[in-house]
Amino acid sequence: MKTRILALVCALALLLCALGAPALADDVITIEVLSDANASDDSALESNFVRDRFKEKLGVDVAWNYNPELQTTLNMRSMSDDLPEIFAVPSRAMLTELAEDGYVLNLSDYADQLPDAFAFIEENIAAGKVGGDVYAIATRPYAFRAATWYNAKWFEQCGVTAENMPDTLEGFLALCRDLVARDLDGNGQNDTIGLTGTKRKTLRQLFGAYGCTIPNKLVCTADGTITDTMLSPAYYDALCCIRELWAEGFIDHEIFSLSDTQAVEKAMTGTALLVSCDWPSIKKAGVVESFLALDPDARWEIVGELTGPTGDRYVGDYNAQSYQRLYAVNADLADEPEKLSKVLSVINYVATEEGLELTSYGVEGEHWSRGENGAVNVFPEKVQEINFSWVYQLCGREDLSYCRMKFGEAAWPYILATSEQAWLDDVTKIIDKPSWYNATDAETFISESVMAFISGDAELTPESWAAFLEKLDTTYQYGEFIDYANGYYHELSGK
Repeated sequence: MKTRILALVCALALLLCALGAPALADDVITIEVLSDANASDDSALESNFVRDRFKEKLGVDVAWNYNPELQTTLNMRSMSDDLPEIFAVPSRAMLTELAEDGYVLNLSDYADQLPDAFAFIEENIAAGKVGGDVYAIATRPYAFRAATWYNAKWFEQCGVTAENMPDTLEGFLALCRDLVARDLDGNGQNDTIGLTGTKRKTLRQLFGAYGCTIPNKLVCTADGTITDTMLSPAYYDALCCIRELWAEGFIDHEIFSLSDTQAVEKAMTGTALLVSCDWPSIKKAGVVESFLALDPDARWEIVGELTGPTGDRYVGDYNAQSYQRLYAVNADLADEPEKLSKVLSVINYVATEEGLELTSYGVEGEHWSRGENGAVNVFPEKVQEINFSWVYQLCGREDLSYCRMKFGEAAWPYILATSEQAWLDDVTKIIDKPSWYNATDAETFISESVMAFISGDAELTPESWAAFLEKLDTTYQYGEFIDYANGYYHELSGK
């Protein structure tokens, strides 16, 4: 009897191998990934097609552990020598600390096992470096998403179309001031705001037209120099322009208390003529449906680049060399080469074409098909089934193609258009602050002072601006910090 059972088991095993069956359970290892990336439905991470593919193809069962308190959790688990195989690190400062203390693996030593991962994050790989070596996978940042939006219906009612829209900041502001005075919402009151948005991001295109950024940003110039545009002469001119707009009520005085949803709602109801926001806040299907319910003729379009007095046309700043998350590997795995090889295979796989398609679109044939032009077409009825898969994108994703699939063809022209606008290269996030620089106090001083100049709480003159810059330099050694940041960036990036 035992002989017959054994024969049947052997025959079944041979049949499964012939059919290309998944790896046997004994060949599968379980690893933990600790992250603050959270699927909308956590239960989906317990059993799903991505996890199954990892088991079948790589012999790895990835147990996802969502935890929003990364710093506290990593501190506790490192002290108890219980770090997971792969874990997200909340900041470069903590990555440096963990690397120096020997808790994270030097991935540069295993570059031959991570060829696809390193190639995929080539542009921002330096964000995961410590002392010249890669200690974390810096996931690709999302594409540039910022824009200023206007309701084409209101502009066309006044004879302004996309073809005759002013393309200079001065001309556009003159037009908008005129439209604001026309009571476009028809309530008989002079209460329309020119521009609304959320916090200081609302002002990014106004600053950008002067070649500058909003406060507390470090920028990489075309020649690779790190600077703060606040130190340029044009910054004072930008502040004067913005202060004037604030004083006349053109800029919404409530921007620092509004959520993205509230700001967009102001624009949709005609309370504001323009809204500054990222495209998901105004072009996702649900949002579009809500403003069409209010006004079926509403058409929210992108203002686009506006040339300022300096000849610059920036719409904002973008962290192309930065990251969404930093994923590190437990250094103890160096003593378990077979297990480490499998852990690294997961990271590398999600950066291959096959892995990117799996984590972005699902299983070919089951969730999507490829059109004649090579484009991925996700079956509409399957979109909800792949909502969770993005969390497994340990190296990031091809954001434009992913968003085209996720948000559909109606949003696609706006997704593409926002990404193609001119932006300043923001490297703030990858510059670790030196111990002698009091970053918290300096950044607070900058933010509060700039806002006081804009709001009129502080006098804005060439003399008062010069006094602000002098105090910034003498009290906080800001000039020394910029010199440090420049040297740090070149050492980190190798450029």
